Amino acid sequence: MNGSHPGRMVGVLVAMAWLVSAGIAAAAVPSHIDRLSARTTPSDASVTFPTTAVGQTSSFCEGVCYTLNTSPPGSCDGTGPETLDHDVSPPFLANNYAVGATSPTCTGSPVNLPVNLSAHQVLWFNLSFTPTQDGNFSDMLTLSGFSFDLSGSTGSSSGACSPDATTLCIDQNPGDGRFMIQVSYATSEGGGLSGSGNAIPLSSLGVTEGGLFWFFGATNPEMLIKIIDGCSLDSHFWVFFAATTNVGFTVTVTDTQTGHQATYTNADKHAAPPVQDTSALACP
Repeated sequence: MNGSHPGRMVGVLVAMAWLVSAGIAAAAVPSHIDRLSARTTPSDASVTFPTTAVGQTSSFCEGVCYTLNTSPPGSCDGTGPETLDHDVSPPFLANNYAVGATSPTCTGSPVNLPVNLSAHQVLWFNLSFTPTQDGNFSDMLTLSGFSFDLSGSTGSSSGACSPDATTLCIDQNPGDGRFMIQVSYATSEGGGLSGSGNAIPLSSLGVTEGGLFWFFGATNPEMLIKIIDGCSLDSHFWVFFAATTNVGFTVTVTDTQTGHQATYTNADKHAAPPVQDTSALACP
């Protein structure tokens, strides 16, 4: 009789160890990111907006969660972080991030990224497309390594930049007019003044990658701006400019090949600091 007790104890301990080990293994099941309502991992998600006219907006609500690899798609029973690895640029916008439940959709508590999702939580957000010129556009939003490939179109193609009194066209390659630059200004000084900056191209001087803008008089330039091809260095076009003014202004740089835009503002009655943006526009 006494000799049987140690054997029972060993058996109990082995069983307990197996149960503990099984519990640890269950807790360690990895999770993957799910896009609601369809699982797309490992393939990333494509988001194609309907044809959208210039000045109009099309939008979608999207949701992502974590699902255990052993669970059906959309279970949202895993946990994990949501980080903003790559944001979109105009004419696309990703915003209104909120953490909520799987139902109802598109509702929850507003959050800023990064954020950690618990089991049965969903990160909801809006994706929108608001074109300001004709063309076909594309971009990518990446959250914790999961990419949404965005595409949108106005139904009409956009050509190279067409220079006019308020539009400065800058080349990537000689004569391609790839980049369009426009400036608007507004100030409360002098009783209140506003308008579009007037472009001064310098191509006649052999300068095809930069130019000037004036606001109040053609003999008094306010801004020197240029675009540098940094694609071989960091896969971006760089926008550098210096404005010798304290009036409020907005600079919009458009890549006419991709539709991507970079926008810069200066508050009225503030001396404009120089801008050296080495991640202004992504190279194709």
